[in-house]
Amino acid sequence: MDLGPSLAEWTREQPLSILQLDPADRAVLRIADERDAIQKKTFTKWVNKHLIKANKRVDDLFVDLQDGHSLLSLLEVLSGETLPREKGRMRFHMLQNVQTALTFLRYRKVKLVNIRAEDIVDGNPKLTLGLIWTIILHFQISDITFTQNNENLTAKDALLRWAQRTTDRYPGVKVRDFTSSWRDGLAFNAIIHRNRPDLVDFRSCRTRTVRENLEVAFSVAERELGVTRLLDPEDVDTPQPDEKSLITYISSLYDVFPEPASHHPFAEDEKLRKAEEYRDLSSSLHTWLRTSTTLLQSRSFPPTLSEVKQLQTENARFRQEEVPPRLQDKQRLTKLWRDEVHSLVREQRLHVDAELTPDNLEASWQRMLTAHADRERALKDEAVRLEKLQRLAEKVHREAKNCDARLDDVERRISDEEPRLGRLHPADAKRVCDQVDRDLRHIEDTLKALFRDVQLLFDGRYHRASELHKLVQKLHQRWSDLRLAYQQRLLAPLSSKQYKLEERKVTKQRQVISESRLVETHEYLKFLQSCLDWVQEKLRQLETVEWGCEVPAVQAALERHQADHRLIDQFQKNVDMCISRQGHFEEGSEERAQYQKQLAQLERGFSELLVLSNKRLSDLDALLEFAQSAAAEMRWLQERQQPEVMRDWSSPTLNLVDLEQHQGTLTAEVEARESTFNATLDLGSSLVRQQHPAARAIEAQLSALQAQWAWLLELLRALEAHLRHAAHYHQFFKEARECEQWMQRGEERLNTTFSRPSFSLEEGERLLQQMQELREDLARYAGIVNALLERSRQVLPLKQRRAPLPRPLRVTAVCSYSQLNMTVARGEQCWLHDNTQRDRWKVANAKGHEGQVPGVCFMIPPPNPEAIELAESLKRKYDLVVKLWTKKQHKLRLNMIFATIKIVKAWDLKTFRAMEPSQRESIIRALNEDAEKLLAEGDPTDPDMRRLREEIRLCNKLFEDLMAKLREEEAEKSPESPSRRFADLSARLEKLLQEKERTLNSRTQAHIPRDVDSLDALVVQHKEFEEGLQDLEPQVAEMRVAFKQMTKKTPTTQDRHDGVVRLWDRIWNLSHLYVERLKAVEIANHGLSEATTFVSSVEEQLAAQGPMPEEQTALRQVHEDLVALQLELQQQQPQLDRLAEDVASVRKVTERSRPNAYSHPDVRKLEDDLRKVVRRWDNAANQLAERLRSCEAASELLRAYRNKMDEERNWASQATVRVNAVKTARPSVDRQQALAAAQERC
Repeated sequence: MDLGPSLAEWTREQPLSILQLDPADRAVLRIADERDAIQKKTFTKWVNKHLIKANKRVDDLFVDLQDGHSLLSLLEVLSGETLPREKGRMRFHMLQNVQTALTFLRYRKVKLVNIRAEDIVDGNPKLTLGLIWTIILHFQISDITFTQNNENLTAKDALLRWAQRTTDRYPGVKVRDFTSSWRDGLAFNAIIHRNRPDLVDFRSCRTRTVRENLEVAFSVAERELGVTRLLDPEDVDTPQPDEKSLITYISSLYDVFPEPASHHPFAEDEKLRKAEEYRDLSSSLHTWLRTSTTLLQSRSFPPTLSEVKQLQTENARFRQEEVPPRLQDKQRLTKLWRDEVHSLVREQRLHVDAELTPDNLEASWQRMLTAHADRERALKDEAVRLEKLQRLAEKVHREAKNCDARLDDVERRISDEEPRLGRLHPADAKRVCDQVDRDLRHIEDTLKALFRDVQLLFDGRYHRASELHKLVQKLHQRWSDLRLAYQQRLLAPLSSKQYKLEERKVTKQRQVISESRLVETHEYLKFLQSCLDWVQEKLRQLETVEWGCEVPAVQAALERHQADHRLIDQFQKNVDMCISRQGHFEEGSEERAQYQKQLAQLERGFSELLVLSNKRLSDLDALLEFAQSAAAEMRWLQERQQPEVMRDWSSPTLNLVDLEQHQGTLTAEVEARESTFNATLDLGSSLVRQQHPAARAIEAQLSALQAQWAWLLELLRALEAHLRHAAHYHQFFKEARECEQWMQRGEERLNTTFSRPSFSLEEGERLLQQMQELREDLARYAGIVNALLERSRQVLPLKQRRAPLPRPLRVTAVCSYSQLNMTVARGEQCWLHDNTQRDRWKVANAKGHEGQVPGVCFMIPPPNPEAIELAESLKRKYDLVVKLWTKKQHKLRLNMIFATIKIVKAWDLKTFRAMEPSQRESIIRALNEDAEKLLAEGDPTDPDMRRLREEIRLCNKLFEDLMAKLREEEAEKSPESPSRRFADLSARLEKLLQEKERTLNSRTQAHIPRDVDSLDALVVQHKEFEEGLQDLEPQVAEMRVAFKQMTKKTPTTQDRHDGVVRLWDRIWNLSHLYVERLKAVEIANHGLSEATTFVSSVEEQLAAQGPMPEEQTALRQVHEDLVALQLELQQQQPQLDRLAEDVASVRKVTERSRPNAYSHPDVRKLEDDLRKVVRRWDNAANQLAERLRSCEAASELLRAYRNKMDEERNWASQATVRVNAVKTARPSVDRQQALAAAQERC
C-alpha cells in the first residue's frame, strides 16, 4: 500500500503530540487518511440507501450534510418521526437544523461525544464520520443481540458471534475480528452459501482470486438479496481493512439473515464425508487390529534360529513401520468421532457398529499392543532357547566326530591285536584286552552323554535332533559291533587258550643282564628295543605336555602334534616290521621269548600312543576353536577399551557430539556382541565340563574374558559419567563466553550508539526504544548470569586432569576397577599422587593401598576455580553494564526532555489552539513526569539537573499562559462557556415555556367541566403538565447559574433572562390558579349535585304523600313525618349556603384565570343551576310548611267533628241502619270537600 509522503514530511503536517508516538504508531496514522476515504465512501452509500426513501441523495458526505436538511431527512426515515427544520440557507439556519438533529439524537439516548453543530456545518471530516457511525450503531447495529451462557454481549460482539456461527465449519474461514478475517472474501461467500447455497458455489472460491471472491459476494448480495453494495473489493483487499465499514456492511447481511439456516449445506456434506471416512477408516483399522492380534498371539515359531531372528526383525519392523501409521489413523478416528460422528450417532442419523466405536477400538488397540509385547518376549526367549540348543547340537556334533575317531582307533587296535594275541604272553594279552575294554567303556560313557544331549534336543524340538540322533545311533551301533568283535576276536580266543605255567627261579639281576646281552647281541632285538624306546618316549611326551590357551601356542602345538601324529602313523611300519621278524627266531628259544615279550610291550605302547595322539589332536582342535573365539572376543574388547582408557577428557578439542554418537554406537555394539560373547563363554564352559586337559587354562581364559567384559561395562559407565560432566563443563564455558561477548557488545553500544550528544526527536525515540530493548535483554541476562554463577560451583576442573600435582588430590571413582591387589569401587574417594601418565594414575584407595589405575576411572570433583572466577567476573561485568546503562539512559532521557522542551517552547497560541486538549495535557504531563523522575534520580547539585528544573518551570509557565489566553479567547466561543450555555438554555427554555403557556392558556379558556369523569381527566392531565414543567426546573436553575457565571452581561441577555424567569413564574402562577379553579369547580359540582339530590328527594317525598288520613292516629303520623322532613331541610340549609359560596369562589377563580375574558358562560350556567336548586329548595320548604298547616287544620276539624258526633250519637242510635249509613256517608263527603279546599289553599 502506498503510505503517501515520507515520515518527516507527514510529521510536519500533524500536531506536535504525534512526536510522543513510536514509529509503529506513526506508520499507522499515515494510513488513517486512506481509511477515512473508505469510511466516507461506505457511509455515503449507506446514507443514500435510506435517503432514497425521501427522494434525496448526497454526493459528498462532508458537504451535503452541512445544511442539516439531509441529516434531518435521514433521521426522519430511520425513526419514522417528523422533525422541525429551518427553511433558510444562512449559517444560523444550518446550525439550527444540525442542532435539531443532535438534540433529537440526545433525546433518543444516543451518546454524542464532542460533536457540535458547528463541526458538522464546517464539514469536519472526522466528526462527520463519527456522527454517521454513531447513527449506524444506534439505528442498525444496536438491536443485534446475542446471549450465551448467561453472558450479555455488546452489539458488536453479538454481530461477531453471529458471523462466527454462520461461517462455522467452512474450510479456510476463521472469523476472529472485523478486519483481516474478511479480506479474502471467503467469509462473505460462506454467509451467502450458508443461507442460500443455490446462489454461490463455495468450492469454486478456492480457484478464484481474492478480489474475484469479493466481487462475487458483493454482486450476488446486491442482485439477489437486495443488500446495498456498500463496499468494493479494493476496499476490503488491503493489509488492514476498515473495521467500521465492514461492520456496517456485515450488519446489512445480518438484517437479511438474522438467524443462520438450520441446514448447513457444507457442514452436512462435510459431516457425511467425515462419517464415511470414519466408517471406512475404522473398519480398516478394526480388520488390521484383529488380523495383527491373531498373528501376534500365534506361538508357532519356526525351528531354526535364523528364522526366529528373522521373526524378531519382522516384529521390530512391525512396531517401527506398521504401528505408527495405524496410531495416526486411531487418533484421526478419535478426532472424527469427537467432532462429527458422535453427534450423528446420538441423533440416530448414522449407525456405527459397536466394535467400531473409539472405546472398543482402543480396547482392541491395547490388546494388540499387549500381544505384540508378549510376542516380543516370547521371540526373545525362543531365540535364547534355540541358541542354547544350537550350541548343544554343535557340541553333540563335535563329540560325535571325536567318538567316531576313537571308534576308528579301537577298531584298528582290535584288528591289529587279533593276529598277535596268540603270540603274546597271557599277561600281555590281558593288558591289551583290558585297554580295549577300557576304551570301549569310555566311548560308551560318551555315547550315553550324547544320547542325553540328543534327548534334550528332542525335548527342545531342535530341527536337526533326528539327524543327530541317527548319527549317535549309528555310532552306538558301531560301538556295539566293535564290542561284539572285541568279545569274539579278542576275549573268546584268549579265554579258550590254555597256557603252561613254568617255574623259573632266576634272580632279577641275572634276567636283566641276560636280556641286555641278548638285545645288544641280536640285531632284531636291538631294533625292537629302539622302537619300544621311541614309543615310550612319545608316550612320556604326550603325558607331560603342557596346555595353554594362546592362539599361536595352540596353533603351534596343533601343528607339532599333527607332525608327530603323522610320524606315529608312519611308525606303524616299524611295528609291522617288528611283528614280521618274530618268525626269524626259533621256537622255544630264549631270544624268541625275549623278542615276543618286548614286541607285546611295543604293540601295547603303540596302541596307547595312537589313542593318546588322536585324543590330543581332538582336544587341540576344540581348544583352538575356543582359543580363536576367545582371542577374537578379547581383541574386540581391548579394541573398545583402549580408546576409552586413552581418551583425554581435558582436551579443549573434545567433540562432544561425536562422543555422544560414539557412546550410542558403543552401547549398541555391546548389546549386539553380548550373544557372541556368551556363545564363547558357553563353549569354554562346555570344555571345562568335559574335563578337557586344558581345563585350567580355559577357566583362566574364561575368567579373563569375564573380567574384560565387566571392565568394558565399567568403561561404558565411565564414558557416560565423563560425557555428562564434560558436556556440563563445555556448555558452561560456552554460555559464559557468549554471555561475556554479549555484554562486551552491549557495553560498546552504550559507549558509542547511546553516547551521542545530539540527535533529533525521532532518533531519540528510536534510541529510547532500543535502550528499553537492551534493558529487557539485561533483565533476561541477569537470570543467565545468576544461573551461571550457581552452576560454576558444580563444574568439574577438567584441565586439572593433566596439570602437575603440587600435592595429593582427592578424586572420586566413576566406575569400579579390580586388578591384583588394587580394587576401587564406584563412588569411592581416593587420593591421586601422580597423573603424569594419561592411562595410568598412581592412586591410593580408601584402604590405603597404592597402585596404578587408569585415569578414566576417576573424576576430579568440584570446585573449578576457573569456572568460579569466570562466573564472578561475568557478575561484575554485568553490574558494570547495568550501571552504564542506567547512566546512559539517564543522559538520553535528559536529552529527550530538552528536545521536547525546545519544541514546547516553540508553541504559539495558534499552534496551542490547533492541538487537542488531551494531547497538550498529555505532553506537558509526560514532560513533567519524566522531569520529576530524572530530578528524583539525579544529583541536585548537577548543573544539568538545575538547568532541567529551570527549563521545566519555564515550560509550565508558558503552558499556563497559553491556557489562560486560550480560555479567555474561547470563553465566548466554547459551547461549555456560561454565555453559550445561557444562550442555548434560554432559547430552548423560552420556546418550551411559551409552548407550555399556550397549552395552559388553552386549558384555562376551556369550559369548566360539570361531570366527574371529565374533571378527573383534567386533573390527571394537569398533573402530567406540572410534572413536565417540573422537569424543566433544573434547566431553569442551570440557566440562572450560567447567567450568574457570565462575566459580561448585556442588557439583551438581562432582558432575556428576566423574560424567561417572568415567563416561568407566570406559568407557575397560572398553573396554580388553574389547579385552584379545578378544586373549586370540583367542590361546587359536588355540592350542587348533593343539593339537587336532596331537593329531589324532598320533592319525591312530598309528591308521594296522598290525601290526609281520616284517622287521628294516621294523621298524627303524617304530621310527624312532615315535621321530620322540615327539620332535615333546615339542617341542610347551611350546605346550600356553602354551595352558594363555592359557586361564587368558582366565579372569582375563573375570572382570575381568564384575565382577558369579560364573559364566562360556563360560570353563569353554574350559577343558573344553583339558582334553580335554590328555587326548588324554597318551593319544597314552602310546600312543606303549607302541608304542615293543612295537617294541623285537618286535625282540628277532625277533633270538632268527633265532638259533634258524640252529641248526635244518641239520636243516631235510634235511626235505622240505612239512615245511619246515609248520615255516615254525608260527613265523609264533607270531609272530602274540606280536604279538597285545604289542598287548594296549599
